[in-house]
Amino acid sequence: MNINYKSKQLNKGIHSCSAMRRALLASLIVLGFLCVFWPGNVLLAFNYDAVKASITFVCQKTVGLKNNSYEICIKPESDTIPVPDRDTIIIDGSGNGEFLITLTEPGTYNYILYQKKGTEKGITYDDAKYEVHVFVTSDSNGKLNYSVSITYADSDTKPTDGALFKNIDYSEDTQEPSTEQTTEQEAPKPSGEATTEAEPADVSKKGVLTEDKTLFLFMILMVVMSLAGIAIVVRAKIREAVKYSNNEEEGNIKI
Repeated sequence: MNINYKSKQLNKGIHSCSAMRRALLASLIVLGFLCVFWPGNVLLAFNYDAVKASITFVCQKTVGLKNNSYEICIKPESDTIPVPDRDTIIIDGSGNGEFLITLTEPGTYNYILYQKKGTEKGITYDDAKYEVHVFVTSDSNGKLNYSVSITYADSDTKPTDGALFKNIDYSEDTQEPSTEQTTEQEAPKPSGEATTEAEPADVSKKGVLTEDKTLFLFMILMVVMSLAGIAIVVRAKIREAVKYSNNEEEGNIKI
């Protein structure tokens, strides 16, 4: 009895170990499958070919001829994501700029794009800030692809013209061309004499129109007064006729 009982217990232990081995083997197979074929898997993460993401912007200067320098800056929102190839681009006057970021694995990378306020007097610097979102994905061949989305800072609104910085230059150097242009426009005035000679004719015409209006109003007033007088006379006649008819009716009643 004891031998049979021990053999049964031994067989149960063997079967339990076999079941555990099968379960462990199945788990390893599933885990290996996920590691190999799951998108963005850890084992193949270091086998991606790096991709360079491009972030572009436009810097415009309006008014004035002086070419001042403007600094466009970019910074990552987190210290754990790749940094651009440079953090500042200097634009002289107006121009375009491009930041490049080397990315080696799928993910979402966020950056802040802004203009550093200058100290030049007479210039209004654009204080716009943009959030740049870089989305990196991998295809079935393990190739990285990226897309860039730009919105205004702390907003989901996308700018229609992309990242644009407009600066207005009101410095002293910009005022000289405008004054010269004004004097050039004011200088040729030979035709001004003809204009001044024509002004008395316009004034006399306005005077005639004023007299015509006065006469017209006087005539209207006379017509209104005449109609009012006629209405008063007619009303008085009607009252007299009504009173006379009432008296006749009373006389007939007394008879």
